Order: sequence, then C-alpha cells, then structure tokens
Amino acid sequence: MTFSIMTKTVKTGVEAGVATLTLNRPKEMNSFDADTARAIVEAVDGFAADADVRVLVVAGEGPSFSAGGDFNWVLTWPNLDAITRRVGADAMMGAVQAVYDFPKHSIARVHGAAVGGGSYLATRCDLIVAKRNVRLGMREIQGGEQSGG
Repeated sequence: MTFSIMTKTVKTGVEAGVATLTLNRPKEMNSFDADTARAIVEAVDGFAADADVRVLVVAGEGPSFSAGGDFNWVLTWPNLDAITRRVGADAMMGAVQAVYDFPKHSIARVHGAAVGGGSYLATRCDLIVAKRNVRLGMREIQGGEQSGG
C-alpha cells in the first residue's frame, strides 16, 4: 500500500519507504490554516498506516520551512464564536500532535524560518536537519522576543 495525497496546501509522496510531507504555501511562509492543518493530520495518519513507509520527512516549499499559524486566519477568530475558535486552535495543535505521535521515525528538513507553530512542527520530529542560516523561534518562550539560532 502506498498512501499519497495532494492538496493545494500539502504535497505528499512515498519513494523507497521514505514518505515526504511538504507544506505548499510558500507565499504565506507555509503557515497553517484549517485546511492545511487537516491535510497534515490526514497525511501523517495515512503514512502511519502504510506498512511500506519507514520514515517521514517533513519539509516546506519556498524560502521558509513554516511560520506556524496563518495570522490572516487567526485574526478572524475574535469575530467568531468560542466553539469555532476552539476548532481552529485544535486543528493547528492536531497537526503538530500528529507529527509528534507518528509511530515511525520522522525528520524535519528545515530551511529559512521555522517560527511559532512551525518550530513546534519541526521539534516534534525525531531529528532536525537544518541549513546553517535557519531561524527557529518560539515567541512565548522568549517573552515576546523573536529568537534566532
């Protein structure tokens, strides 16, 4: 069995036991909206069930790995009811949790920036392979300051 999905926001494939999940929103720095988060969960769950998959590689198209939550999407939340906001937050957290719970080996192939939820997505993998100029940032840890590394 070989699992593969292709959405507007996520590309996947399997070759020689290596599954690839590539975030495909380069203009938005591969940030998550609800559709992207759901596609990540669907892909990771499919790869987990695929006996041919031995390892998962998570990557991003364009200049950055991922900026985490899509601010344009999140900025609509104050006008939404509490249940809809919760569903949105759960979708983003679910994408990160799916990678963390993946029962096989996982590798984040990081370039550019991995900030906010993007840094959580990368650090939930078993291994990070990164270019020298990568910026990882978790604003909540830095008290609002962006970190670099």
